[in-house]
Amino acid sequence: MKGQIVRIIAGFYDVIDLKSQKLYPLLRGSGFLRQNENSPLVGDFVDFKAEGFINKIYERKNQLIRPKVANIDQALVFVSIKKPDFSSLLLDRFLLIIESKNITPILIITKIDLDSNFESWLVDYQKMNYTIFFINNKNTDIPNELKQKLREKLNFVIGQTGVGKTSFINNLLKENLEIQEISQSLNRGKHTTRVVQIFEKDNFRIIDTPGFSSFSHKEIGKVQIRNSFKIFQEFAINCKFRTCFHFQENLEICGIKKAVKEGKIPETRYKNYCYFLGKYEKKNY
Repeated sequence: MKGQIVRIIAGFYDVIDLKSQKLYPLLRGSGFLRQNENSPLVGDFVDFKAEGFINKIYERKNQLIRPKVANIDQALVFVSIKKPDFSSLLLDRFLLIIESKNITPILIITKIDLDSNFESWLVDYQKMNYTIFFINNKNTDIPNELKQKLREKLNFVIGQTGVGKTSFINNLLKENLEIQEISQSLNRGKHTTRVVQIFEKDNFRIIDTPGFSSFSHKEIGKVQIRNSFKIFQEFAINCKFRTCFHFQENLEICGIKKAVKEGKIPETRYKNYCYFLGKYEKKNY
């Protein structure tokens, strides 16, 4: 039978049969998979037997190392205006990895009730044509336009703890997942999501993940950084050399630097890119 892994816990896999939609819990990977060190991920399409073993993993269209998920259609990138405070550097960390995997990002900006000028924080991202939704966490209503974008897609939720991811999922799915308040001393939330899994209800499919903000250097390499941002791909064709890293090259031969100077790429995006590239240079990549 062919199915999709919807949850992994302690080395066991919950698989839903794609034809019958019946859930088969607590399956194990076959000895063949273990011998080849091919570990299934949440979101994997697999062949399995009802008796209890996963025998084959189908080719993935994308995958992430941290957290371990695969075959994502869209990433819901949650950032808050306040508590924790908005950071373009953190947002671009998420977008760098997401766009390198050819996953469509949707920006969900939360806690807009804490700053009346909330839209000014996202001007650069509006100029870069990102899909953005602003959410007041005190209002449980989710815009219909956003709901339409989420239906019949496998949506991956990413963002710091405390930005309102779990509250959003509760409102969308009418569930009661565990949430906690922000730690006042650290200005961040406490981890509440403990297991990576797909939640499904009313044609909504969402992977909730533990909140995190660290940047894994194993996730993406130096060359991928150069080519990850969609807006960089648009203007990199104007670089004189295909190996251009848009960093130490002269303005005259770099299409990215020209685009920044002409205001076609926001300067904050370029500065964040240089920061990420510099982090790799220090690690001798």
